[in-house]
Amino acid sequence: MSGRPAKRKVDFPDDVLSSSTEKRHKAAEGIAQFGFKVMPCSRCSKRGVACKMIAGRKKCVTRIIDEAKRLEKAEEAAEELLSSRREALRVAQRELDESLSQLESCRKRKKELVSRGVEMTRRGLDSLDELEEAERAESLQEQLVVEDVNSLVHADVLDFSFLDFSVADGNPSGVVGRS
Repeated sequence: MSGRPAKRKVDFPDDVLSSSTEKRHKAAEGIAQFGFKVMPCSRCSKRGVACKMIAGRKKCVTRIIDEAKRLEKAEEAAEELLSSRREALRVAQRELDESLSQLESCRKRKKELVSRGVEMTRRGLDSLDELEEAERAESLQEQLVVEDVNSLVHADVLDFSFLDFSVADGNPSGVVGRS
């Protein structure tokens, strides 16, 4: 070895990294490739690594790489938090929908009960059972009336002989003397 520190290249898919993270990685690669050794900064001296910088940059390669890694971890944590909160929101929405459905059902039943109570009172009945029995009897009566009407229409019970369908003066309209 020539005493030069080995190049550290971090491989990440380009579509996953944010633009600022990409810039940090490119800066780190540039410093690693074209940078020069300088007196170690406090961070590099604590870690016992060589400190490399490039003209125009205030940070060394290890600081840039460490910052990029820290930001990537923070980004992953934020994505996990977002995902868990999204799932919690879906669960809460589902529970809210169920509660709303129950509330609507209760209101519908209450409205029906009030309506039936008014009808019960109007008829002078003492209980809902009596109302249901009266409604069943009415329904049966209506059904019998419909069957009677249908049987009259379909049977030859009706006598139309009193109507004169004859043709007067060759005129089918039945009006005599019209030309």
